[in-house]
Amino acid sequence: MSEHQHTSFSSYIFVALFAGFLGGGITAWAVLEHMGIPPTQVNTSPISVLEENETIDVVQKVSPAVVSIEVSKQVANSYFELDVLGRPTRKIIEKDNEFQKVGGGSGFIVSEDGLIMTNRHVVFEEDARYTVVLQNGKKLSAKVVARDPMSDLALLQVDEKKLPTVTLGSSDDLQIGQTVVAIGNALGEYQNSVTKGVISGVNRRVIAGSGMVRSDVIEGAIQTDAAINQGNSGGPLLNLQGQVIGINTAVSLEGQLIGFAIPMSSARVALDSYKESGKIIRPWVGVRYVLIDETYAKANDLDITAGALLLGNGREGAVIKNGPADKAGLQEDDIIIAVDGKPITQTSSLSSFMINKKVGDSITCKILRGKKTMEVVVKLGEAQQP
Repeated sequence: MSEHQHTSFSSYIFVALFAGFLGGGITAWAVLEHMGIPPTQVNTSPISVLEENETIDVVQKVSPAVVSIEVSKQVANSYFELDVLGRPTRKIIEKDNEFQKVGGGSGFIVSEDGLIMTNRHVVFEEDARYTVVLQNGKKLSAKVVARDPMSDLALLQVDEKKLPTVTLGSSDDLQIGQTVVAIGNALGEYQNSVTKGVISGVNRRVIAGSGMVRSDVIEGAIQTDAAINQGNSGGPLLNLQGQVIGINTAVSLEGQLIGFAIPMSSARVALDSYKESGKIIRPWVGVRYVLIDETYAKANDLDITAGALLLGNGREGAVIKNGPADKAGLQEDDIIIAVDGKPITQTSSLSSFMINKKVGDSITCKILRGKKTMEVVVKLGEAQQP
């Protein structure tokens, strides 16, 4: 269909809809006057009704493929054996035979044979049991088949066939203000709850984590004001075509209605990797770093205002021993200014350059070491599970 035809067709739909609203509106006007209600107080906007109908359609279309994930563990009890004088001598740890629910999250089905995508932090515990609850209430035992070593993503498998699936969309051309819908197991209790909002920002760099799980850096995160909480982590963020454009994963505790989702472009790479190799393979430089901006540069007396400063976290060094960067000769306090000629900035971090790279590829890093500028070639390795 040509652009002209498309415009004409859209206009025809709008005109037809408007005519329908006008015909119904004449009768409604008379009824409202009879009831003493000023017609101007009633919203009969075709646009708002259309968007509402679109939202309802999205929810009805996608909800059957959204699941709740229950996390169960054997709860341990501990006590000390006492000697004859009542002094503790040996600590005894006993686990209950029965598993108890200790947490939960959300996920969505990506293949008819039971492959489910969720957040890694929802299923990070090795000794837990995971149960998937379908929309109809059916419970299925689930196995974690892959955890992403570089992003907050994981895949579950259930033994069930002919399941409803989501449609995966693209996160490459999102627009600020675009309407989005989030579906998930709100607060770990209210299955398939729906929230609606807009995209508030794109290409955010977010550090997400908790006291129990390591912090994850989300590159290119989607920011939204659709309500996201711990329970609907791992659920889908959808456009009004019912396509998954992101995976809900984090919420800011410092502000209201500030949630973040992993972009589908990154999640699709992980999914394709698993389908090809049976695991999620990510390329890896092997460094810890801090992105420099003007504020950081001023506070630390740095001469440059952009780049990736290789910096440890107090417990671990900046350059992972025997990793790709270590083998290439990178050192703590080096500042990577550019990768393959492209500058590192707040919106183009070192990790963001890895999205389209593969293990075995080489990158050329322009670095600043003290006052000296040099180039270092790093051959990318395979990221290991944390």
